[in-house]
Amino acid sequence: MDLSEEDLALIHAQSRSPLTAEEIYPFAVRLCDNRVDRDGERFPRQTLEELAPLFVGKCGIFDHRWSAREQVARIYRTEVVDEEGTAEGGEGRCYLKGYAYMMRTESNRDLIAEIEGGIKREVSVGCSVARRVCSICGADLEDRSRCTHVKGEEYHGQRCWAELLQATDAYEWSFVAVPAQERAGVIKGLSPTLKDLVQSHPECRSELERLEEEAARGRRYLSSLREEVARLGGMAEPGLRQKTLRSIVERLGEEELTALKRLYEARVEEAYGIRCTGGESLRAVEGFTVENGASAWTAVETFVHRCNGVEPWFDRQGVLHLDGWRSGTERTLSGKLPLISAVWREKRYGVLSEVLVRDRMGTVSQTVRNESFLARGGRCRQVLTLPGTRGYEAMRYSGA
Repeated sequence: MDLSEEDLALIHAQSRSPLTAEEIYPFAVRLCDNRVDRDGERFPRQTLEELAPLFVGKCGIFDHRWSAREQVARIYRTEVVDEEGTAEGGEGRCYLKGYAYMMRTESNRDLIAEIEGGIKREVSVGCSVARRVCSICGADLEDRSRCTHVKGEEYHGQRCWAELLQATDAYEWSFVAVPAQERAGVIKGLSPTLKDLVQSHPECRSELERLEEEAARGRRYLSSLREEVARLGGMAEPGLRQKTLRSIVERLGEEELTALKRLYEARVEEAYGIRCTGGESLRAVEGFTVENGASAWTAVETFVHRCNGVEPWFDRQGVLHLDGWRSGTERTLSGKLPLISAVWREKRYGVLSEVLVRDRMGTVSQTVRNESFLARGGRCRQVLTLPGTRGYEAMRYSGA
């Protein structure tokens, strides 16, 4: 790499005394680009342009070890370079290029040889940004009350990553073995994570595990809430596509989702004329299906009764109860009660009041009556007709 007069002037701005071209070893480094890296994070072009002036004058070290003895080079100029292709987020690919120099000294001779030979090639940068924004919902990834998405996961076919916005400082750049970015490598910040703290304070591990478990439960709750709001929205707003609804709910927090859920529930009730109560205890059943052409009531009754062991019913006000029949309720009949008539009914499944058996070949019939059941008002009559063969397996039911 040849040095121009402009390059020498920029280098002299960094050095304490004028240097000649023969004393300097110049080289260029690819600091970072605008593609999603191994950490699931990305610098948009705007952030790269903000970082460019911040890296001028920053020293190069090894493995991000902050030590004066590790300083080997310094950046004197930077620029954002365009390249072919499209990065995630739809913008054209680009990267931040740094122009660095080091002194041609005896101690740097081996390092210069390794750079020329391609041994020392990968670099990583230490910098900080003000915001980490979710690519799915646009909320701050640090605010888990508004965003529950996880970097690297897919949501309805869209991969989640963090958009690194508003560069605030650049610390250094380092030669490393495995950078976070495939072509350059990047360390976005120097603030320790909770896992880093646990490494130095093992006694905090149980507390970290508890926090992670609570966070996982919160993410599951928000995910189910978003699914429910999208489902209700499809009923309340038939003209709104489900894909659009899901895109909307993915950007909302818990408080906004709850308010929208109440609104959609009111609209569904108004549109379909059905009010429900008691469904809070019903559990979701994976893979539940009903036959093609089944009525809405069949679907509700089958799900509630078979999957949750509850008998759904409507009261006289038209409210659908999903918490089962209330048994054991006592009623007292007195002269003060405005009662016209009262009939005692008892459901007794599987009890027959009368059975008629007919032998079609011998023209013989016989009737058996359940007198105690008949006396109590029970009515359930069955007729059994016997064909030529009189085995039990030959009997068939032919009426009621």
